[in-house]
Amino acid sequence: NGEWIEGGLHEDIGGGTWNRRPAPAWTLWRFRNNVPIRGQWKVQELQVYKDPLCLLEVTKSNPISSGHREFFEGPDKAFDDSSKTAWGADCIQCDTVRRYWLGEEMPHDAEEAL
Repeated sequence: NGEWIEGGLHEDIGGGTWNRRPAPAWTLWRFRNNVPIRGQWKVQELQVYKDPLCLLEVTKSNPISSGHREFFEGPDKAFDDSSKTAWGADCIQCDTVRRYWLGEEMPHDAEEAL
């Protein structure tokens, strides 16, 4: 009948893995789960700093992740300055170590990349 039926939502096509290349040195960063997590891994807020005293925040840029389960749990939710939202990994039981990750892709001219 010519109607579109949504079969699923696919995010980070071609970029859901750590393969956004070419990318200048020091413009990509991520953190992964180093231990099994019972249930879905969620991160409400994440801030990254340039210095050990956490005075200078890293340039905010394009959030990236290994994926997310629901449309309202995208990687941008971990960087939106709201504790009411969260990124949710694309798993129900996130018990595979170092499989899920959250990070950012900074612009090539970011101060941290120079």
